[in-house]
Amino acid sequence: MEPVYRKPVRLKGYDYSSNGAYFLTLCAKGNAFLFGHVVGAGTDLWQRSYHDHIIRNDADCLAHWQYITANPATWPEDEYFSETTN
Repeated sequence: MEPVYRKPVRLKGYDYSSNGAYFLTLCAKGNAFLFGHVVGAGTDLWQRSYHDHIIRNDADCLAHWQYITANPATWPEDEYFSETTN
């Protein structure tokens, strides 16, 4: 079997160690421990094929904040959602 090529998900040339706003949305069936653990004041996470977006200004931050706030209301419409996994 040949290895699967995954395109880089990080913005080339962006300094990810700089100050900024970061939103993380993590989902795991049955609340399984899959993504990492809290390390000190930060979080050590690893997940393949995730969505990465750099918040570029206040309007962009507000749009993502509103999406994250409203998104749980749409979960019952998701084909993979069930009451036992939330």
